[in-house]
Amino acid sequence: MVIFLPDNKRQSHYGSRTHRQIDICAVERAVIFFSVRQKSFLKKANKFLWFVACFPPIKILQFFISTQPFQNNFYWQQILGWQSCIFEKNFGVLQSFYQQDLVEAGCDEAGRGCLAGPVFAAAVILPKNFYHPLLNDSKQVLPAHRNELRKEIEERAIAWAVASLCNKQIDRINILKASFKSMHLAVAQLSIAPGLLLIDGNRFTRHAIIPHKCFIKGDGIYASIAAASILAKTYRDEFMMDLHLQFPQYGWAQNKGYATRYHQEALDQHGPCKYHRKTFRLDYSTPTLFTGETIEG
Repeated sequence: MVIFLPDNKRQSHYGSRTHRQIDICAVERAVIFFSVRQKSFLKKANKFLWFVACFPPIKILQFFISTQPFQNNFYWQQILGWQSCIFEKNFGVLQSFYQQDLVEAGCDEAGRGCLAGPVFAAAVILPKNFYHPLLNDSKQVLPAHRNELRKEIEERAIAWAVASLCNKQIDRINILKASFKSMHLAVAQLSIAPGLLLIDGNRFTRHAIIPHKCFIKGDGIYASIAAASILAKTYRDEFMMDLHLQFPQYGWAQNKGYATRYHQEALDQHGPCKYHRKTFRLDYSTPTLFTGETIEG
């Protein structure tokens, strides 16, 4: 049994199928899970599943089901789980977990490419049914929405932690090792020990006990990594806003320490301060082949 997607959803990850079909036989089979005594509910649930499978505004529906009074209802959570299985793979919705046997902690960093300030990292363990329509890679989320997400994550996460390494430590061990070390520090602060780490990126320094999996652009794939990116980004931005009050000439309230044109010109005019990373390029008086704003990363 299949359904056909509307035209605006046909260019997605469906292989070479002519009509871009979604096989939902698995959903039909899953409904059998309910006992015979739940016939009336089964009928309603089946219709609901078809409704969810046929209409693209999945994020609104997911958010509705994940809130009270539905989040503590077993049957609605079953529907939410089946619904996620269909749409996480087909519509690019963030996946709730990589596997179901181990407790997962998503890890990400912020400030790796900055010229000044510390690198921050966060580790987050989310409940399996966590959903928020705004959650995504922090670089794709508006600042106001990041702050809203930060509150939601801190309130609803099973465990979370944020750690950082200052610019002097970055200069001493290099930015890559500092990013990994800050993630290790965040993991060590978690109130619950995870069984698996989901890392944003293509490499990671192995933890002494906990295994890990690396995912390129993982903050756009798994919710726990996206949540970690939100926490790391918001805590670091807050820190750079405070530093801006001490050194307003660099415009850190706007650029957060990244190598924007304004920041480069301020470095040429005022020179670096004690929070700049000495092992990074800080002299922009000599023209180069590359000009323009630096993208956050």
